[in-house]
Amino acid sequence: YYVGNNGNGAGQELWYSDGTAAGTDMVRDIRPGAQSGGITNLTAFGAGALFVADDGLGNGPEPWFSDGTTAGTVALGDVRPGVSGSAATDFTSIGSTLAVFTAYSDVSGYEMYQTDGTAAGTGLLVDMSPGIGSSSPSSLCAFGGGALFGALGTTGRELYFTDGTTAGTVLVRDIHPSSSSSPSNLTVVGSQVFFSANHPSFGAELMK
Repeated sequence: YYVGNNGNGAGQELWYSDGTAAGTDMVRDIRPGAQSGGITNLTAFGAGALFVADDGLGNGPEPWFSDGTTAGTVALGDVRPGVSGSAATDFTSIGSTLAVFTAYSDVSGYEMYQTDGTAAGTGLLVDMSPGIGSSSPSSLCAFGGGALFGALGTTGRELYFTDGTTAGTVLVRDIHPSSSSSPSNLTVVGSQVFFSANHPSFGAELMK
């Protein structure tokens, strides 16, 4: 999958290629006409792809899924109703049938969402900072059948894990009890994850 423009008046839209000229074509003109679909965050998921696009119908940029067919290229919901869009990002697969991502709504702020590639299966995973306040999940990293990430909770900005369920979204460790460790740059190496974090005794250092 990629974003392309063939100069035929459709603008920048979603394309697919199997590596041959005959098997390379536009998947769908998401925003019909000369304007582009504004596709960003294109990420492999299962046998298809997750991405953000704007169909020009007044919903703004929102999450979409494509299975490589026109009919199977669909919006996953209007997470933030209105023209502003939900700023969905960090699509992270946690298996072949589930992915998590971060998005903004006027009700919950920036929080973690989940999707199975359908509109019915897309929604808020957990409001870690209840109300309009944001936990602002970041540095999502697929690991151990789920995802590790940094987020702002009751103990500051610390390391969390999710298995894609509300009950399975938990604090891994309060690394800096009196402040925030602010974990970032999570990187899988074999069976471990390395990351940067602020420790009360050592400052910002490499951790695993």
